[in-house]
Amino acid sequence: ERQRAFERQNASDFARFTALRHRLPWVGCGASYKYMARKAREQNLRELTICEDDVVFPSGWEERYRAIEELLKQRDDWDAFVGLVADLSPDTNILELISTPETGDLAIIDAMTSNVFITYRASSFAAIEAWDETNVDVRSNTIDRFFGAQGKVRIVVPHPFLVGHASGPSTLWGGPTNYDSMIASSEALLAQKIAQFARASG
Repeated sequence: ERQRAFERQNASDFARFTALRHRLPWVGCGASYKYMARKAREQNLRELTICEDDVVFPSGWEERYRAIEELLKQRDDWDAFVGLVADLSPDTNILELISTPETGDLAIIDAMTSNVFITYRASSFAAIEAWDETNVDVRSNTIDRFFGAQGKVRIVVPHPFLVGHASGPSTLWGGPTNYDSMIASSEALLAQKIAQFARASG
């Protein structure tokens, strides 16, 4: 059902990857990311973009994403780009703010949670490969929380968010999911942090 919903969005540039399986589905998800990062490194890829099948692409997203891609191609001081942050921590720091009419605000932050749509640069492959699938603490070791807690990564996140997240059945968590209120709160908190950063920067 989710695959059909994804395909109806006509996101034809993405190849399907069937996730690796594990008795704990979130561990299988992390193992899938680890596998793809290893393959990307072995093939000397500069970047790896992954979107999950519950991503929602709003109207105009692709044009904005292409503008963001062009801007980021001119920089080598970032490790990942995320289309949205599902659970932005109040402790997250904005390290830099970039803004253009084509991209909107782009905040470079030091932590994040969400892999609905993410581009990893080669500089981050090693961090993903370091994820330990034997650590089954779901509070700290989902692949996105693990990567986002590295402390040394620079993560680019747009405001407003580039993509959305569909509610519905989840094989990862064994039931229906609805992150709408959490995502809305994260986006509002990001807006506050951007405003504070802009004021402090003069």
